[in-house]
Amino acid sequence: MKNFTKLSLAATAALAAYTAPSQAAVTIVAGKCSNLSVVGNSCVFDGLNLANAADVTAVQNVYNAAYDPNLVLTGLLLGTNPGTGFGAISYDSGANLSGGWSTPGYSIQYLAVSGGGQTKLIYLGGVSSGSWSTLGILNNGGNRPALSHLAFLGAAAPVPEPASWAMLIAGLGIVGASMRRRKTAVSFA
Repeated sequence: MKNFTKLSLAATAALAAYTAPSQAAVTIVAGKCSNLSVVGNSCVFDGLNLANAADVTAVQNVYNAAYDPNLVLTGLLLGTNPGTGFGAISYDSGANLSGGWSTPGYSIQYLAVSGGGQTKLIYLGGVSSGSWSTLGILNNGGNRPALSHLAFLGAAAPVPEPASWAMLIAGLGIVGASMRRRKTAVSFA
């Protein structure tokens, strides 16, 4: 009976290790990470091309273990070619090394540029367009890789409620009416 218990525990541990996400394989590339609380700073991660929610969680956990304040990554929009349904991606050259992107209606906090098994995460601070580049990312051969894909982390841009628009228009009307009624007296000395 003891052998059966030991065997079942060993099998359970082996299955858990096999089915566990590959978060342990994700590392921060030494010398290529700045604190992501400043707009424009970036951090390069080795061991993944950010492509799904599990990868996002792995990046967040690895970064938060090394830096403060903690990083909170929400939302995930993936794009690899123009016309992905939520925006547009352009390429500056046939080598797919750089280009631009646009996501109207979305507030993008972080842009992830992936290629060659590495991902460069850039803090943007809530914009809807910009440029991308694989500069700073290396593949296994030590060369700058072509783009695997882009991942946009953020949320839909807030749209004002109708009551907010009504208050804005009413306020502008009151200001305009008060300016029209104001009479200024001119006196000559």
